[in-house]
Amino acid sequence: HFGVGRAEAALTNSIMTALTLGSGPAVALLVKRWGHRTTSLLGVFLSVAGLLLSGLYIAYGPDKGNILIMYCTVGLMTGLGFGLLYLPAMDIVEIYFNKNLGLATGLAAAGSGFGQFTMAPLIHLSQQVFGLDITFYILAASVSISLIFAAMYRMPKRKTKEEVFKGIDNMAFQFD
Repeated sequence: HFGVGRAEAALTNSIMTALTLGSGPAVALLVKRWGHRTTSLLGVFLSVAGLLLSGLYIAYGPDKGNILIMYCTVGLMTGLGFGLLYLPAMDIVEIYFNKNLGLATGLAAAGSGFGQFTMAPLIHLSQQVFGLDITFYILAASVSISLIFAAMYRMPKRKTKEEVFKGIDNMAFQFD
């Protein structure tokens, strides 16, 4: 569609992946300042906007579109949006799980791999059946479902100092 080779086309996903995983330090600051819910909601809006703009550009742009637009919409916008979604999702697990934290984190991280395993053939099939523009709309719709989960993020009730110290005292008796 863009009249470029595989390497230039693959750079779109490379930019997206680099931003998804590489934006962690900046996203951590946002989570600390705004919280998990606000950061994740921003991520949903940014990634959905990037996917929708990509679909619109493919549908209504010039026949041999400019791949740079895809670098910006899919690579930059969607990648940063996914980064804003990924870190809070991994971090919130630690807040809610004291026991079996390793198992909970493993299950949360496995969801990403399982999603890639199932979505790759579905995206390919969607592209063959509906075309690239409709596939981006479908992806935007599926990412927008994250709004429900991002809106559910909340911090648990904070413990008082007495409750924290009582827990530490109980731990001390277990080692006697």
